[in-house]
Amino acid sequence: MAEIAFASLEALRTEHKVRLERIRHERARGREHPASIEQTAETPVEAGTERSVDDIADFVARIQATGTLIADATERRSLQAILDFWASELAADETTGNFGFAAVPNLAGFGETWPPPLPADARPPEPPPARAGTGTIANAAASAMETMMRFPRAVQEAAATITGRTYGPLTARLPAGAGTRFERPGPIIRHRRSDQPVAAPPPPLVVDDKTRGEIIRISAIARQWRRNRLDGYLLSGDALSAADELCKRAGANGEEPAIVRDKDIADFLDASKRHAAETTQLKSKYLYVIIALLALALIGTVWKWREASAAQAAAVAAQKRADVAREEADKARTFAQEQAIRAEKERAEAVEARAAAELQAFNARQAQREAAVAQDERRWAYDEVVKAEGALAEADAQRQRALGEAETELRRVGANAAADEFRKAKAATSQSDVLKSVIATLQPNTARDGPVGPGRDTQIAGLADRLSESEPAARAVAAQRLASVLSEPGLRDEAFVYGVDRVASLLAVGQAATPAATPADTSSRDAALAVLSAIPEARWDASPTGRAMARAAVGLFEQSAKAGKAPLPQPAATALQTLKARIDWPVAADYRVDFQFAGYVRAQAQAVSSALKALGWRIDGEERTANAAGINQIRYGDPKDAASAELLAADARRAGASPALRVLRVAEIKPGRLEVWISR
Repeated sequence: MAEIAFASLEALRTEHKVRLERIRHERARGREHPASIEQTAETPVEAGTERSVDDIADFVARIQATGTLIADATERRSLQAILDFWASELAADETTGNFGFAAVPNLAGFGETWPPPLPADARPPEPPPARAGTGTIANAAASAMETMMRFPRAVQEAAATITGRTYGPLTARLPAGAGTRFERPGPIIRHRRSDQPVAAPPPPLVVDDKTRGEIIRISAIARQWRRNRLDGYLLSGDALSAADELCKRAGANGEEPAIVRDKDIADFLDASKRHAAETTQLKSKYLYVIIALLALALIGTVWKWREASAAQAAAVAAQKRADVAREEADKARTFAQEQAIRAEKERAEAVEARAAAELQAFNARQAQREAAVAQDERRWAYDEVVKAEGALAEADAQRQRALGEAETELRRVGANAAADEFRKAKAATSQSDVLKSVIATLQPNTARDGPVGPGRDTQIAGLADRLSESEPAARAVAAQRLASVLSEPGLRDEAFVYGVDRVASLLAVGQAATPAATPADTSSRDAALAVLSAIPEARWDASPTGRAMARAAVGLFEQSAKAGKAPLPQPAATALQTLKARIDWPVAADYRVDFQFAGYVRAQAQAVSSALKALGWRIDGEERTANAAGINQIRYGDPKDAASAELLAADARRAGASPALRVLRVAEIKPGRLEVWISR
């Protein structure tokens, strides 16, 4: 044992590395000069480069013997791995004739005798005589026979097999009584009875580097699989087919395939085939399951698709019906809007025509009334002059008083130049003319034709003039009578508008807290407020024109009151609030007015806008636009803003806009906003 075993694991590893380096060197040289290493049984091997069977077998035996010196389990596993490698190398080496083992070589047990002793009557077979020309191959066979005496039985059988393979069947026999003849045709420990003829071994197989590498790889994997039996080491697919093809190719000479002779490789390939078959069967089952699941999924998808298609078709039909209904509703709404616009336009045109007709009738009646009043007054004045010839002194006194009141009136309106002219005329007027003027001013009107006659206008004018009396009692009586006349339900609208206009003019003359206002002016103002506030709301509702006129007067009055910054005394303040409530007077500053014009010079449009601003309307600016061509309208959106729109229309007419302005509601306009559209 001391001569065979390595002293330690490190010494064995060093030898193992040296041999591996030698193998790599030989293979590299063979790839560069393949012709230089082609050898046959007749070609000698160069010294120092041969890898004869006895050399590898000797190294394998030494590895086995080293096991008697190693007790550590980890080191023994390393030794076994090295032993497996060189056993595979020996099995795949072409010089050994695809030599194989019947069982995997194992390490010797720790401390046991190695090699094991031979039977007492056993002796090694005699080697055949060497032939001329065999060279180193014959020497290798002889060396192998000498080594058999100290090798274990497996190595001895391997050497015998190699010897028989190289030189023909073995003729040497063991001592009598052994009953066993060793030969080449199978694994190392294969035998037959001595009375059977020994068959000639098959010719050596030529194995190239690629095939040898495949055999080594399969052998190593087979031994790894043998240790733990894990399925991960098993071959499959192309690798299994290649291994099977290698078995068939290796056994092409009629002998049992060399790889199959290795029991581990044969078991490994059989296990790989069984595993491949089981995997294929499992894959088939999985495939059937997947196909069934896909079929079910396809059926479910088709079913869901049919339901979704039906639902989508129903949704499309419902959408089409909804679209048709919406189109019909849009058409109906458009038609209704067109009808409403047409009706509003016709109503506005009717209102304009009515307003124009009323204005013409009012002007005609006014002219007729003025002519009748002038004729009646002249006749009445003439009669009064005849009657008053005897009272000249009293008339002269009345003349002086009337002239003083006229001067006060002229001063109240700020017409100083007119007052001077009046004084000049007064100096040149005869007493008769002065008497006629006084009588026409102070005496009550005697032409009373009832509520609908022209005499009613004369009565209203006389009572309105008396609101400027200097005596408070006279003003109060005149205010009470005038309010009673204007409140009559049967009073003509023209007469009502005329009376409101006369009374509203007193508000303009007596604007609150103005520097030019005199005590007489404020007295007339208070009397005018008392008259207008006494008119009931129903009478205002019956006359939109009178209501608009009163609103305009109140607007001017409010503007002057704000400019003067002086509070309105009682009871005038109470009367003003009552009047506002009855005429639904809004605050113009609460509205924002958009001003559009066309056909006007900008200066003219700005003049109208400035007049509206002076009345309290909030106008941001004037915009010239072609869309205003041919339009004269006051537009509003909120029905609550209708009264404010009427007031704005009246103010715009007074400011110089077209008299044909009409009020029109446009639903798109926001509450609190009004629009002025004027053109020429």
